[in-house]
Amino acid sequence: HKEDSITEQSAMRLQAMADLHELGSGFDVANRDLEIRGAGSLLGTEQSGMAAKVGFDLYMRMLKKSIRQLRGLDLPMVPRTNVILPYKEGSLEIGEGKDGVVTHAFQIPKTFIEDDTERAQQEGAARLAESTAQLVEITNVWKDQYGPIPVRLQANLKKLHLHACTRTLGIDLVGFVDNEDGTKDCILRSPGLRPRHWVHVSQSLPKKVPTKGLDAAFPARFARTEKDIVMTGGSKIDVSLLQSTQDSEDDDEEWDALDDDDEE
Repeated sequence: HKEDSITEQSAMRLQAMADLHELGSGFDVANRDLEIRGAGSLLGTEQSGMAAKVGFDLYMRMLKKSIRQLRGLDLPMVPRTNVILPYKEGSLEIGEGKDGVVTHAFQIPKTFIEDDTERAQQEGAARLAESTAQLVEITNVWKDQYGPIPVRLQANLKKLHLHACTRTLGIDLVGFVDNEDGTKDCILRSPGLRPRHWVHVSQSLPKKVPTKGLDAAFPARFARTEKDIVMTGGSKIDVSLLQSTQDSEDDDEEWDALDDDDEE
């Protein structure tokens, strides 16, 4: 055929068909075609996009980054929160009694639900609740079926509400750390928290500053310096700090998150 008789895209498609002709190459052919013609407009009718210019992999990363930015505060949830406080306050760890019987920190009294099977089912439903709203729905059902919630059970439910909130906020550890002056500080660890998240939360407060006594510390890699970032509660946050860490966050959070998703 004559070189000027076909378009550049047609030549690329022919080359793709020549390269990918083995059995089971259908997905690779479709992926190559998507790179050639572009992914198109997400909310429109346009068929051509910019994937051909930057490559399909990078295009998908850029798309995911834009979606996350549009969502605003998008803290990743954690599957569980370890609460390490004195006297096991707030803990939901499974323990073993003196008689060797394994017990869970959250239990419904037998006086509230007498049937063992039903009690175990309701305990499991409460432990698996993903939000405080689900816990409220469950306890409302209990009130209708079994009567008023006992005081002891109310105290145990507070633990479940605590864990539901911390998981939603991405907090995987709650504990104390000793200071040199003999005082203690409560530590809330959130692996997914970034400086931009903290600025976003602070801007939504009445005085647009973090709550006094609540400091946020971030590793030095987010500032590209040798010192960690500490945003002190009660003090106004320097917005330029967020701007200086944005590129680093893009690389560490957006790109790595997508790679993890691909591996899964």
